[in-house]
Amino acid sequence: MQRYEKEGLKQIKYRGIEQIPVKRIVGSVNRWRDFDNRFRTGDADQMKLNSIMKAFNDGIILPPISVYKIRDDYYVIDGNHRVTVAKRIGQIDIDAEVYELLPPGDSLEHRLWRERSLFEIKTGITVDFSEIGAYERLYVYLRLYAKQTNKKNGTNFKIKELHKQWHEEIYQPIIRMIESERLDECFPMHTRDDLFLFILHHQITKSRLQGRSIDLTEAMAAFVQRPGGLEAKLSALFKGFVFKKRCTMFCEGCQNVCPEGLICMEDGRLAIDERCGGCGKCTEACPEANLEAYEYQASSPTEMGKAK
Repeated sequence: MQRYEKEGLKQIKYRGIEQIPVKRIVGSVNRWRDFDNRFRTGDADQMKLNSIMKAFNDGIILPPISVYKIRDDYYVIDGNHRVTVAKRIGQIDIDAEVYELLPPGDSLEHRLWRERSLFEIKTGITVDFSEIGAYERLYVYLRLYAKQTNKKNGTNFKIKELHKQWHEEIYQPIIRMIESERLDECFPMHTRDDLFLFILHHQITKSRLQGRSIDLTEAMAAFVQRPGGLEAKLSALFKGFVFKKRCTMFCEGCQNVCPEGLICMEDGRLAIDERCGGCGKCTEACPEANLEAYEYQASSPTEMGKAK
């Protein structure tokens, strides 16, 4: 647990009972002399190991182990023998009571670490972003997904209850496209999940701007062909406005006040160009209060902040 001092971890956050990957359990807190990082040992209680192995074979559900979490790694507080058996038999996941050690928010790296932790607790989803604010952006889109899914199915599931479905329907198809096009090789300074979020954002906002459903293939093509580097694409994640519903008044108030001339008629609809920087003047001019920032599409993004 030298990482505790090395990483400057100041806060312990209780995450509750979670299923954690056995391969990410890399050490023991109190018995590091007895168990190496692969939990091979010659000093373990063999009778205890045999008893646990029998329980596994008999299908008996054992109590959760207890662990500290540091980034993606876990260190056993209680349950070393159960982990030893789990690794021997090739078990994939194990139930654990998780206490996460967090650093102060004194650097970009540490702030990202804290944002990721909060996002995982609220959603049950693990992704790796390189930009501050990206986890909050995805959280907004997850709220939108949950809202649409529940409306379609007449259900009332929370994000955590839908995360596996979202992973299969939204995340995996985009990741497969990124891999097939080898986009991650074109943007080595960003993670694959960064690219996923950029493309998802592009699909959602382009659909809203054009008033039609944009499929993933079209969204990826438009994303790749869009002028500007990845940083320009990234900035679009956190700026701009959309119409909450189709405009029926056509008073031209928003058009008249837009300092960049980015609001215009397209195919009988008012549309806001993607280059919108988000000054917000259009919202004050709209008598229907029909314009809102991207981050408020699904819900207030400050909900993540309130939980910090």
